[in-house]
Amino acid sequence: MHYNIVTAGEERIRLTFATPLDVLYQSQAYGGDSCLPAGIGPKVILQEFCDKYAKLFSCGNAVTLTYHPLYIIARKKP
Repeated sequence: MHYNIVTAGEERIRLTFATPLDVLYQSQAYGGDSCLPAGIGPKVILQEFCDKYAKLFSCGNAVTLTYHPLYIIARKKP
């Protein structure tokens, strides 16, 4: 290993959106890999995604998206 880890941490950030489609827009806007490519093919594929996402991540009248960033501060070994 060429580095010494000085400190490391993590957090979970939970965001709430009105629809699964809004989750895709968020992911696309911030450069994340969404599970659907740009120019999302048939409407059926998009609808299936939205239905499944809503089923798995519903919270009341909204859906959630959780980021789990890891933070590592390292110093190069002399």
